Amino acid sequence: MNWNIFEEIFETVMSELAIRHWWVLFDSEDFEIVVERICDHFGVADPAEIEGFIEWNKMMCDEL
Repeated sequence: MNWNIFEEIFETVMSELAIRHWWVLFDSEDFEIVVERICDHFGVADPAEIEGFIEWNKMMCDEL
């Protein structure tokens, strides 16, 4: 599963933007930065092509 990579990228963006709570980043337009970096990491244009991304995203939505 790629969740560790997703989390690392997510946490890096949180740190760069000085966001303290994960839900603030997840529920903002800045989440696009996370998605873009994940896509860049895997060399795809659509994050749905990445194994585990949809499940990871759903889990985050469920925790909001």
